[in-house]
Amino acid sequence: MILTKYRKSKIKDIAYATVFIAIGTAIGVISLILFYAFNIAIFGFNLGLIFSPL
Repeated sequence: MILTKYRKSKIKDIAYATVFIAIGTAIGVISLILFYAFNIAIFGFNLGLIFSPL
């Protein structure tokens, strides 16, 4: 019984981690596209490379 609860909580934690990693990756890709679309650069260096690490 205790092992079943442990497995369920472990699977739930892995599911949450997967969802949050996917959300973070999507936000990173969207911000990178925006930085390149609007060419946000200082001294010729695009800031998307700093603010959107993938």
